[in-house]
Amino acid sequence: MSQKIGSAPHLQTFSSPTEPDTPLPASKASSAAALAKALDDVGEALSPAVERLTAAASESALGRSLSHLRGRAEAGLDAIAKNEGPIIHREFDRALVEATCLVFPCEQALGIGKGKMPDGGLAEKMVDHFRSGQTSAVAVDLNRELERNPQLKEFLASRIENELAERLAKGETVEDMQGAVWVSQGTYGDTAAGEDQRKSLGGTYFEYQVAGTADDGGLQLQLNVSDHYFWSPADPRPTQCLHVCAAEMVTAGRATEFYQHGEGQLVVNDPRTSPPMPLFDPPPTENL
Repeated sequence: MSQKIGSAPHLQTFSSPTEPDTPLPASKASSAAALAKALDDVGEALSPAVERLTAAASESALGRSLSHLRGRAEAGLDAIAKNEGPIIHREFDRALVEATCLVFPCEQALGIGKGKMPDGGLAEKMVDHFRSGQTSAVAVDLNRELERNPQLKEFLASRIENELAERLAKGETVEDMQGAVWVSQGTYGDTAAGEDQRKSLGGTYFEYQVAGTADDGGLQLQLNVSDHYFWSPADPRPTQCLHVCAAEMVTAGRATEFYQHGEGQLVVNDPRTSPPMPLFDPPPTENL
């Protein structure tokens, strides 16, 4: 029996299992209230999506999606009991993604997944290019990416300055130095720009080469990124079902992987005249 368009059931709000006569501490009561609102938001977000189901969408698929949502909600409640705030957000993000994948065909699910990306951002640009089936490379302005994400710029500068200083101590010539720095997803940080870069560039190498002396006496570096844009269905992550969908689309010829090419410049301290800055280590972050 198919679910009729426009007759989708209201998605219920999951209440806290705490007994009414057992008041929560003030801090957890506040978290519980925030969770209740988040669950209402989840219901509001999914209701229009369910209403747009085609006649082929079965009640069993809808039931499975709601079952997943309930499971994630209960995990979120458990996280509140343990005061694990970050896990709460992770579980609800995962619930929305999994429900979307269960209810919609892959192409639509991936399109809906764009709702978690900044409008007009780099991540949205990459997904649109992927779905278009084009094989041409996508250019990335690394100067702009460093400007809008100071954390990424600090990470690269600290890593490169320390590496140049070590190599200078071993007798290498500064003008001939080149290398690469691995940037993990967690390196980008949790700002809007960081989330956008995390979902578009992902883990990748930033290659560098000494290009000369800057006006301030520092070293002018040429930066390059050249990487394959692809999805990783085998790796566990909150958005894993979208990765599975994307891989299926490639196999079926409905989407195409491509290359990203980025160029930019960065000025760092010259190890011959200045000590390197302390190494900057961002907190670990789960891959998306």
